[in-house]
Amino acid sequence: MLTNNTHRPNLRNLRSTGQSFHVSNNWLLGTSLTSFSKTLSPGATVEIDQATLKPKNMVDGRFEVNASNGVFVYTVVTSTGSLTDAIAASKGSPAVGQIRTLGPGRFGREAGICDSSIWAGTTDIDVPAKPAHIGLCLNTNSPQDQTIAHTMHLSDSAQRTFGNYGHKYDVTLKLHNRSAIARRVRLSFASSAANPSLTQSYNGSVLVNGVPKNIFTKPMEPVDVLDTETISSSASFDVRIQFFVPGLISMPQQLILESI
Repeated sequence: MLTNNTHRPNLRNLRSTGQSFHVSNNWLLGTSLTSFSKTLSPGATVEIDQATLKPKNMVDGRFEVNASNGVFVYTVVTSTGSLTDAIAASKGSPAVGQIRTLGPGRFGREAGICDSSIWAGTTDIDVPAKPAHIGLCLNTNSPQDQTIAHTMHLSDSAQRTFGNYGHKYDVTLKLHNRSAIARRVRLSFASSAANPSLTQSYNGSVLVNGVPKNIFTKPMEPVDVLDTETISSSASFDVRIQFFVPGLISMPQQLILESI
């Protein structure tokens, strides 16, 4: 299955726009644009999807491949859109075109097979009995290598992802109010990049206990509220957060939990 978008909206528009938003949103909601299932003979090639880019456009996509035997997946750019030309361009040693080698500033998604492409976990948090807050780091811009270990990868192409672009998060915060009175808690999504630009604002969709919430953080508004709840005395409340990290985002991102 795959999702791609090729339009280029004005990045100053409101939230929920742009190809990176739509790709992550489609995957989160299970509405991927293309589903492919076919048996391939050895050495055969098949086109899964094709997109036409206008001048100054860009394309974003996420792919999920389930195979019973070894397969190679290529993204090839041609001027003709011909499958024959695409196959020809992918052959040779090395193949023609740009090969993105691993190195500083190589932001993007990993090439290869990894043990997992999901960050999942549960954290127990005691809600303070007075106003307080805590920030939980989601990703960083060290640049820090945050990719799960590889099972297999090509040695001459970008192998790692910085910022976890394309990865899925499935995080549950178990909030416990042990005080004698009810407490209000607020959970926010925040960008703490030093100089975030409009082209690198976070614009993505998040499921909060199964309910979609579109998040848009930008230089003028670096915090977007995910949820606000009242937890009774000696009670607990779980908040499950699921999302795919879209491309073209600023880093680092945090979850901010407040007792208000």
